[in-house]
Amino acid sequence: MTHRHHGGGRLLIRMRDQGFTLIELLVVISIIAVMVALLLPALGAARDSAKGTQCATNLKQIGIGLMQYTHDYDGYFIVAYDGTNPWYSGDVNQSYFARNYLQMRGVAEPRGVRDPGNILDCPMNDDGYVNLPPNNYHMDYAWNAELGGLIGLGGEYLQSERVRGLSRIVTFVEIWDDFWVSSTSNYWSIATTYPHHDSGYFLFADGHVAAGRQGDMSDSNFLP
Repeated sequence: MTHRHHGGGRLLIRMRDQGFTLIELLVVISIIAVMVALLLPALGAARDSAKGTQCATNLKQIGIGLMQYTHDYDGYFIVAYDGTNPWYSGDVNQSYFARNYLQMRGVAEPRGVRDPGNILDCPMNDDGYVNLPPNNYHMDYAWNAELGGLIGLGGEYLQSERVRGLSRIVTFVEIWDDFWVSSTSNYWSIATTYPHHDSGYFLFADGHVAAGRQGDMSDSNFLP
């Protein structure tokens, strides 16, 4: 603040130290708090949207690998379990599906470790663990065993030409505690998760990925 005094024919100017009053500080803090409250939901929604995009991209990459596999092996799909190893194993099995077609080396990371480069890991799902020795592995996608089951346990290899309506049949779903699903006892419905605000992503046999809510799918989407 500037004070002017006239004395002795001269104009005297005195400056008071500039600063905020307590009220002014409280007003500024209140404005910042309101802005943060308005921005946080938008930032959270943008973050979740990015995670959903990453999940859909993961499934799209898996779909590309699956289509390459079926092309190379006379139209045959992978199987959930080949009698020795599950489909996601990076060991020498399943004609190297996980190794050569998904570029995986071994299985997904152990519990507590997240690898952004792992296409079997949905960034939105914190519960996707497969309880198999020697560790519980983080993997969020399960294979539809109706297209290729558990060999030695009643499952069989299936050719894509025997599937009617590839755009209707689901190949991979988001899941919380297994590496395969089937229509038996409605297991696919029990095991499928919907971590994207009550929505989940599905990969179909023709390679496209779509989001769906609980109740959008039925046994007809899993039975070839």
